[in-house]
Amino acid sequence: MALTWIGTLAVVLVLLLLLPAPEMSRGLASYVPLHTILEVLAISVGAMIFAVSWSTQSYARAARLAILGVFVLGVSILDLLHALSYQGMPDFVTPSDPEKAINFWLAARFMLALGLLLVAWVPHSADAWLGRQSRYLWLGLITPVLVVVSVLLLFFPQYLPRTFIEGSGLTDFKLYFEYVLVVLYLLAAFGFYRHAGHGCHLSAANLAAASVIFAMSEYLLTLYADVTDVFNLMGHIFKIAGFAFLYRGVFVRLVHQPFQELEQARSSLELTIDTLPDQLIEVDRDGTLQKVHSGEGAGTHFKRFTKGLKPQDLLPGDQVQRVLDALKFAQAAGGARNIRIELPTEDAVRHLDLSISRKPHPDGAAPSFLVLVRDMTEAVEQQQRLALEARVNALLLGLEEHESINNEQTYLQMATEGVLNISASQFAFIHLLDRQEQVVQTITSATRLTGLADSKGVTGEDGSMGFETLNELWQPVLASHAVCVVNSPTEVARRLTPTHGLVVERFVAVPVFDAGRVRMVLSVGNRKVRYEQVDIEVLQRVAEFVWRGVRLHRQEQMISRLSTALGQSPYPVLITDTQSRIEYVNRAFTKVSGYESWEVIGKTPHVLKSGQTPPSVYQEMWEKLSQGLTWQGELINQRKDGSTYTEKAMIYPVRNNAGVVTNYVAHKEDITLQRENEERIHQLSNYDQITGLANREVLEERLKQFITRPSEMDLPLTVLWLDLDNFKAVNDSLGHDAGNLLLVKVSNRLRKEFGDQVTLSRVAGDGFVALLPHTDQQTAALLARHLLDVLQQPIRLHSRQLAVSASIGMSIYPGDSDSVTGLMMNAETAMYRVKMEGRNGLRFFSQDMQEHSLRALEIASSLKQADMDREFHMVFQPQMSIADGRFVGAEALLRWVHPVWGNVSPGEFIPIAEQSGRILEIGTWVLRHVAHQMRQWRDAGLGDFSVAVNLSALQFVQTDMVKNIIETVARAGIPSRCIEVELTETVALNNPIAAGQAISALRNAGFLVSIDDFGTGYSSMSYLKRFAVDKLKIDQSFVRELGKDADDRAIVSAIVQMAHSLGMKTIAEGVETEQQLAILKEKACDEIQGYLYSKPLPADVFEQFLRDCRQQDGSANLG
Repeated sequence: MALTWIGTLAVVLVLLLLLPAPEMSRGLASYVPLHTILEVLAISVGAMIFAVSWSTQSYARAARLAILGVFVLGVSILDLLHALSYQGMPDFVTPSDPEKAINFWLAARFMLALGLLLVAWVPHSADAWLGRQSRYLWLGLITPVLVVVSVLLLFFPQYLPRTFIEGSGLTDFKLYFEYVLVVLYLLAAFGFYRHAGHGCHLSAANLAAASVIFAMSEYLLTLYADVTDVFNLMGHIFKIAGFAFLYRGVFVRLVHQPFQELEQARSSLELTIDTLPDQLIEVDRDGTLQKVHSGEGAGTHFKRFTKGLKPQDLLPGDQVQRVLDALKFAQAAGGARNIRIELPTEDAVRHLDLSISRKPHPDGAAPSFLVLVRDMTEAVEQQQRLALEARVNALLLGLEEHESINNEQTYLQMATEGVLNISASQFAFIHLLDRQEQVVQTITSATRLTGLADSKGVTGEDGSMGFETLNELWQPVLASHAVCVVNSPTEVARRLTPTHGLVVERFVAVPVFDAGRVRMVLSVGNRKVRYEQVDIEVLQRVAEFVWRGVRLHRQEQMISRLSTALGQSPYPVLITDTQSRIEYVNRAFTKVSGYESWEVIGKTPHVLKSGQTPPSVYQEMWEKLSQGLTWQGELINQRKDGSTYTEKAMIYPVRNNAGVVTNYVAHKEDITLQRENEERIHQLSNYDQITGLANREVLEERLKQFITRPSEMDLPLTVLWLDLDNFKAVNDSLGHDAGNLLLVKVSNRLRKEFGDQVTLSRVAGDGFVALLPHTDQQTAALLARHLLDVLQQPIRLHSRQLAVSASIGMSIYPGDSDSVTGLMMNAETAMYRVKMEGRNGLRFFSQDMQEHSLRALEIASSLKQADMDREFHMVFQPQMSIADGRFVGAEALLRWVHPVWGNVSPGEFIPIAEQSGRILEIGTWVLRHVAHQMRQWRDAGLGDFSVAVNLSALQFVQTDMVKNIIETVARAGIPSRCIEVELTETVALNNPIAAGQAISALRNAGFLVSIDDFGTGYSSMSYLKRFAVDKLKIDQSFVRELGKDADDRAIVSAIVQMAHSLGMKTIAEGVETEQQLAILKEKACDEIQGYLYSKPLPADVFEQFLRDCRQQDGSANLG
């Protein structure tokens, strides 16, 4: 449309140039009313442009258009002054004449050109800065310009070049100025054209058209001979057309376009709701359905949700109450998530997940709620299948552990009880048959069957325990050699003669075959729901496993009874002399090993060694055999053809009548397949079957091991939770096979990046968790960013190529949590924060993600209420002189035993105590308790020695700190030298001058002073040498890796040398190994403290420790 108007006006311009003006138009332009009308129109449009651009900035900020609106306001004011100054109008301030009107005209046109140029050519990089400026700034800048221009043109026109001379017409200056304006307008038009090419939000086409039309207008005003001809008139008309396009450009950008976007957003929202696979409903606070938004993907069972229905119309009573409770919670909290309910349908029970949000409502109006209903049935059923698989695996492992039980009945009883539980049946029993399938040898039962007394045991062929009435149900499997499944009570009634008041509704009988014959039948019945195919497969698997155990048991009995006929044994048997030379092997041996008897007679069993059996196994075997004991275990041997196999072996000595060992007999069994099955069960129980990664249980166990291992407790560990973005879209569009393949490829990439040292687990559908030991926040952030880049590399799925992204959340031990649950939950919380912020990013857990740590609040509250004399106690960790190994002192350590929680870690409650200020009371209690304990030890004759007491940063800054310490020790009646005051390096150097004064006061009072955790802060030699410190304690972070890290050894050496040069002693904390002690001794360290010497001891145990040291040293002076 803009091009059409420009073309039309261009044609008009050409016609004006080519055709002579009609006589009637020569005096028309001087018609004052017409001129006034044209100017008023232009001024009105300009006012509308300013009004629209000004008033819409509050909801549709467009800095360029705000600037343009202010310039147009200035132009409109100058146009008004131009109209008032026009020849024929009453005098306005000064006499009106053509030149005065022309001057205001040129000023207005120049201001308009500058405004358009500014909007068109300011670089996009300045948009952010412009957007931050207030619109009043531009109004304030344009106002003084208008005042100056108006005053100049009204009162001092003589200082300006002439633009019109009566009788001569327009001056050259005026014409050239108009040409300059034409060029400026065309430059502005080109600038707006560039905006259109760069996808700018301006209505560039309209603004460019306005600029071109203004250029035409100015060109027309260079053509008139006087102010009364047609060119002057058309110039004004073109100006109005330009203002019209200018108004359209502002209106489109600030009014029309936002309205269109709003309408598109509304349509998109409706479309999204319509295509949701979930059901979106609106209910009142009583749960009555007000509106139902059914997405096209919603299940057919959602069709029951219709307006006006109440929860009671759809759900059973307990589920109704659950929904109503959730609505009450949502009304109070604003929303409720993960509300699980069960919806009965004709063929099954659907598991639904409800997410409830309270809708805003006017004050006084009844609240209503939006409820998103998601069908979770498949996920729940999958969880149930996994749980069933885990129970089956546990049962099989338990049975396997008891295969060696001599009592077959006990084994079968255990099996039936396990089957009863995993199948959720009311009764279960096993029938063992002979090879003719005619005689029931054994019946083992476990029952909760209505109408039949609970029974467990074995019956004979007469079935005297009452189960003979069920023979009509299970015996058909003998004829059909197939599983018997009856899920209909009607069918059960048809097959079973009603006797004894038995009530049987469902029944399954599973046969086990051996050599083509039914040897065992496992039967269960009366489950509350149908027996499905998966249940039958589980029963079949368990039945075969039980039969294998029964058969193995009977075979072992047979071997025992036929021990004199070893040659007929189906298991390998090997006999050696006392020098381990083979004297006999049976046929089973030759079959399993591949060696003929003549190939091994006279040789040792070393010929079978594969090198894969651990040496410790052979060592244990010979230790027992040399004591005349039987050894049982497993050996990984090698056949003649080079293949390996696993044997369960039992080796025992044979004695002659004199009791002398003459031979060794080995009974063996090839259990390669069994171990493979066990490995498979282990794999199923501990590893994800799609990716092969560890499952959540394994992950959490390893995380627990890390955070409970003493050597790792002070080291950082990062829990990294990675969740693929939009994974559901892959499943939905490409199918689950493609989704599984994507998971495998992603897991392979993660394996490659993490390596074998990192525990990597798949914990959810598309969620992965990695444990990064010894990884701080900075390292973890770099690794996470690298992972995001790696995952974004294209992945090929069959014939398609996909690019995936992920959201990563991380929590760090021990800062974010010191528990498995807390670390996992916090990492997942951080991941979901990334999801909410747009995905494809990483976040570390922070406290603002959950308003406050409940644990921290509970600890702070408990500390305020704690009875220190009952809940707190001190332990003492001895310190040893490296030079002579003598006891030299101890460090007092605080412990808290909460009446409910039990032991609370000092690393957990000490920081909270410092934050809450409770540390002042605790510190006073600690010092008083230690001083009193020292007094008791002195009275008991244990001599004088020093005990180190830590001072917190909050205690240290108290003005009366030194005075309180002196008074507390004096009241206890012990010398000051018995107390060693420990300050951390950070506390000491935080205010060196005050610290130096406090340390000097303590030293003058007779106390020993030491610097704790030395080397971990920003040590200053100049300040340190001013402190009257007795001892520097080397932080355990430098001691831990002394045997491996040359840097740590260099640091320790430097600290020791520096301390000695200043006349101070050194003590190393956290010493746990002899190697660490040896290195510290080599570096001339004076003392040690750590588990190598002693762990922290309660007062009574510490007292005994002192007495033992005193006795060993042979001296009464332990100090």
